[in-house]
Amino acid sequence: MPATGTITEMGYVALRTRDLSASITHATNILGLRLNDDGSKKAFLAAQDVHHELVYTESDSDGVDHFGLVAGNADELAAIREKVARGGWSIVSEEPIEDFIERGF
Repeated sequence: MPATGTITEMGYVALRTRDLSASITHATNILGLRLNDDGSKKAFLAAQDVHHELVYTESDSDGVDHFGLVAGNADELAAIREKVARGGWSIVSEEPIEDFIERGF
């Protein structure tokens, strides 16, 4: 069956935060998320058995930065990219913009 360009699941949400430490504390102590990786400006958290479902990035403002969606395979990802191009939307990056992501744009 040819690829249709279908998203199979939500991947993750990346949020900007002015207080990375407080955001990590809230996510772990209140929401029960597991901190999988953190650096001086970024933290990766998850509830399930994946590297991350929530990414916090330290910033001068609070807000949504970006989100990741999952395609079932490389053919579906290519078909999604075609849909994006046909729709006239700009592609921000030719490669994944987040660490720990194999393929994407």
